[in-house]
Amino acid sequence: MAWCRQADSQEVEFVRLHGERYGVTLNPEKSGNVYAPDLMHKSGRVADLKTRHTPFFTAGKYGFDPQHTVTFNVKDYERYGELYPRILLYFDVEWKILRWSNITVQPMRGVWAIRFENIHNLCRTVHQYQQRVNDEAGNAKDSYLLDLRHMTQLNLKSSPRIKPRDRKDPRQQTIAEWLADYEAGESLATALQ
Repeated sequence: MAWCRQADSQEVEFVRLHGERYGVTLNPEKSGNVYAPDLMHKSGRVADLKTRHTPFFTAGKYGFDPQHTVTFNVKDYERYGELYPRILLYFDVEWKILRWSNITVQPMRGVWAIRFENIHNLCRTVHQYQQRVNDEAGNAKDSYLLDLRHMTQLNLKSSPRIKPRDRKDPRQQTIAEWLADYEAGESLATALQ
């Protein structure tokens, strides 16, 4: 359960740095249930934070670009579908390791968001963790590979925008633009399409 304690500190730091900007607070249910979603959005929807510091360097084996690939646990997908079908997902990405073997990625920092109901078409490619086949510590044994370019990028001031992939309306906005749309009456559902 060490990963739960590490996640708790990441959630607290995320809310401290970005809570007001994104309209999120820590989910009060989390204090009594470590498996509850991490965050609560001001709209009343629960949200979960996925913090990623290491690129999925071998994403190329699956036809993905490691620069823009994050993992999403299959067991989380199944659990959210059953218990939280309207959950919001935030991917807080900062590549801290830029090279592995002969594969290199560029430094990247940003937050991407997606509504769970929009993630279904992205969850097609599964990676099984060979080293976790007999894992009994609760670690995920398999994950979907997701391309960040199919999500809404909520830019930090210092974060370069990434080029969208196969999307006519990339919805790549600065946080100020995203919040202005939201506060001007655009629904959260529209803002995170």
